[in-house]
Amino acid sequence: TIYRPSRPVINPVTGKRMGWIVKHLGFVRVTGINQKDKLISAVIQDSYEEIKRGDRITKQVWKNEVVGPVENKVSQWSRILDSFTGVNEVGEHDYVIIDKGFKQKVKRGNRFIVRWRGDGIRQINASVKKRLPWENIGEVLVIEPFENTSLGVVIRSLREMQDGALLEMVRGY
Repeated sequence: TIYRPSRPVINPVTGKRMGWIVKHLGFVRVTGINQKDKLISAVIQDSYEEIKRGDRITKQVWKNEVVGPVENKVSQWSRILDSFTGVNEVGEHDYVIIDKGFKQKVKRGNRFIVRWRGDGIRQINASVKKRLPWENIGEVLVIEPFENTSLGVVIRSLREMQDGALLEMVRGY
């Protein structure tokens, strides 16, 4: 896989860098390796946009795989860290990065329920917000878990979601 780092993923609560958003540029087939000069020869098999000198390669990552839901083995809370497109609000069919990965027992196909409470129109203070009921406003399906983050797709949404939105992984769901 040919890729280019795009921008860092920052946890909106802690400010800690969690990883990088990368652009997948295409696929190559390695045709030769020069151990002495540490060079690789390759043939580009598929490209989605221009590939430049300095772009990086890694082992092939998923390509057009169907990911179906699997039962969640653990319960835990998570957050949306960032959207793949870098917009302020996301909805159905958008890709998102969440702050849990395989180290936290997240697997491909796990689903997180997007939970929200608030007024929807007015800003309310935290003490009032804590008394309001939780609402389920969407669902995120994990496509690929990494060490401490995962790539997911919003498969259902009733309203927009922002970075920092709370997600709940419910055991048995």
